[in-house]
Amino acid sequence: AFETIQELSDFYIKTFENSLFDDKRNELRSAIQIAEDTIQTFYQISLKEIVQKEIKQTLKYNSELLIKIIKAYYEEHKDKVPLGVLKKEILRMIRHANYGNSGYFFVLTRRGVLLEHPYHPELVGKNVLNLKDVEGHYFIKKFLELASKKGEGFVQYLWPQPGKSAPEIKLTYITVFKPFNWI
Repeated sequence: AFETIQELSDFYIKTFENSLFDDKRNELRSAIQIAEDTIQTFYQISLKEIVQKEIKQTLKYNSELLIKIIKAYYEEHKDKVPLGVLKKEILRMIRHANYGNSGYFFVLTRRGVLLEHPYHPELVGKNVLNLKDVEGHYFIKKFLELASKKGEGFVQYLWPQPGKSAPEIKLTYITVFKPFNWI
């Protein structure tokens, strides 16, 4: 019990100060958590953008390098070897031109016929225009549209990586090998 009004008043002031201090400390903790979450989100977005930019550069570089190699081979052999033999040899080169752990190349005609794919030989020679990813997107049609409109570029879709069954986000760089009009 309190003996004086002053003691009671001091008690209430002290209780109010402690409560106010606790409220302000909780507000500050909340503000710090929001700031940390914002920084973490920004970091994750930035990291994802950096990784995607690096992947795009790698895809484009490897594709352009392969195009240069097969173009040089084509130029050296176009007048020495029958066209059918030359095409088969270039497709063989493409089939074996994998890079990294899961990077590979494939070849399509402008009509959507798959001419080469190292991981899906059962589809070679077939029209694959109606292939859809798990979200229902006709990604082969996107490849062909991009090749027709811009001649090169990136297409993102969901498809299993080689040797896996679960679909993952894939990014493909599309370019055209002009001597045969292959994509």
